[in-house]
Amino acid sequence: MKEKEHSENIIASLKKDMEAMNRLHEQQLEQIERKAKEMEEQLTTRIKEVECLLLQSNKKVEEVETASRLKSQLWDKKENNFQSYMDNQQLIIKVCSPAVISFVLFLIQFLCLLLSLQSIT
Repeated sequence: MKEKEHSENIIASLKKDMEAMNRLHEQQLEQIERKAKEMEEQLTTRIKEVECLLLQSNKKVEEVETASRLKSQLWDKKENNFQSYMDNQQLIIKVCSPAVISFVLFLIQFLCLLLSLQSIT
C-alpha cells in the first residue's frame, strides 16, 4: 500500500511539475508572440518611412533631371544663337564694304546689348 501511495505521490508531483512547465512555456510563448508583434509593427513603420524616403528621392531625381534638360536646352539655344551670330559676321565680311561693315557691327553689338539686358530682367 505504501508503494502505491508513493507511486501516486510521484505521479501527482510529476503532474504538478508538468503543469508548472506548461504554464511557463505558455508564458514564454506569449512573451515571444508579443515581442514578434512589436517587431512586426516596428518593421512595418520603418518600411513606410523608407518607402516615403524613396518616393521623395525619386521626386528629387525627376526634378534634377528636368532642370538638367532645361539647362541643356538653354545652352543649345545659346550655342545656336552664337553660331548664327558668327555666320552673320562671316557673311558681312565677305559681302560688305568697310563702312557698311562698321555700321552693321555696331548694330549687331547694339542688338546683343539689348538682348543681354532683356535676359537680365
